[in-house]
This record gives sequence, C-alpha cells and structure tokens, in this order.
Amino acid sequence: LKVARDRGQNPTPVAKQCFLLQDVVRPAIERANRRIRGWSITHTLGQDDFTVCVDPLLTTECIVNVLNNSIWAVEQKTKRSENKLVFVVVRPSESGSEVRIDIEDNGLGIPIENHAKVFLRFFTTKGSGGSGLGLYLAKRLLTAFDGTITIARSSRGAGTTMRIILPVAKE
Repeated sequence: LKVARDRGQNPTPVAKQCFLLQDVVRPAIERANRRIRGWSITHTLGQDDFTVCVDPLLTTECIVNVLNNSIWAVEQKTKRSENKLVFVVVRPSESGSEVRIDIEDNGLGIPIENHAKVFLRFFTTKGSGGSGLGLYLAKRLLTAFDGTITIARSSRGAGTTMRIILPVAKE
C-alpha cells in the first residue's frame, strides 16, 4: 500500500535479487490460470532462460496484474471458451541486453483515448470491479527494476498486447 500512496516524491525502495525469468513468469501464469474456467493462458517462454535482477514476488505480482486485466477483457468480450485467448511470449530484445514479456489477448482492447490514462493511479474502466491500482503499481515497480511496461498494441474489439521489458543481468 505504501507504493500506492506514494505520489512519486519518494522512490519506493525495492530489494533486487537475481533470478531466472521463468521462475517469475511461470508462477504468475499459474496463479492467473486459477481464476479461469474452461480455458487457459498459453505461453511460449522460449529456448533461453534469462537472468533478471528483480524482486521476484513483486515482479510476479506485476505480471499477475497484467494477466488479470487481460482475462477480464477477454471474458467481457465473449462467453465462449474456445474464442478466448491470452498468450504470453518471452523473447530477447535484438541487442540481447533486455528481455521482453508480451502479454497478448483478444479482448475488448483499450480505446486510444485511454492509452495515456491506464497507468495513472485509480484509473479504471471496470467501474466498481477495479481499483485502478494494478497497472499503476506495475509501472512503478517495474521502473524501480529499471524495466518498463507499455501498450505495444491495442485496438477496440481486437485485443491488446502489453509489453514488459526488463534488463538482463550482466554476468
């Protein structure tokens, strides 16, 4: 809650530890899959595993927040399980100094007028069903790990791809 209350004047201290990225991404997918009935999140974690220096629990929470938003958007769009898609792709950047985690869905999409707002504290399109803290906290925490989160692609009715980028640990 301290991170949510902080208005940006005081950076939130975080404890970084070096972990294999799959040890952060897999638990997030498993947790998010527990919310789903009749379908599941698919993923391609790639051949390589990347070492990242992050707080593993907080980074898992960030990924779960993004996955939960994707699940919500997909379930709002269609009730048919076979038409629901949330896909996680992990791949290195071209330079190899960063790793990308793309979370793609075929949900409602984010209207262009909301792209700049989704990372603001308390902004939600879910009415009373959302707190408006998930993406705000994800952005704050990932920034503390020298990472980023952006909307890579989104269009109304066609889904969204959220992109998390984290630096690969130097050996």
